Amino acid sequence: MAYSSDTDLEAYIPDILSFGIASFTAEHDKAESDINRKLKVDWYRTTGLSGDFTSSKLQSAQLLRASVYCTLGFYVFPQLTKWGEDKFEKQMKYYQTEYEKEIVNVIEDGVQYDIDGDSSISSSETIHKQNRLIR
Repeated sequence: MAYSSDTDLEAYIPDILSFGIASFTAEHDKAESDINRKLKVDWYRTTGLSGDFTSSKLQSAQLLRASVYCTLGFYVFPQLTKWGEDKFEKQMKYYQTEYEKEIVNVIEDGVQYDIDGDSSISSSETIHKQNRLIR
């Protein structure tokens, strides 16, 4: 299930559904996939946790803002722009930059990951990226 929805996009851009596209469900799914890949590469591999990365163990609320930014910047505004420095292209670039900053902030702050699989995340399950080589 995607980390964001059209309702979340509307919180940032209230008229986002008035530009001729009725729903961005597929775009939210693509953003979720992008976020999971980024976390797997830039965070999970550095944690020292055993086993495979499981996206269902992530705290989706922690990734909401990153998902909104990713969806808008990489999937929604590219569909709306006329490519020539219009307002959608400027917004696209803005949200792409904000996504990059937000995902780095999430990783640096510590990713909430349900290690024990009990469907709740305790304070000890906020996992920080290790800044050293793990073999």
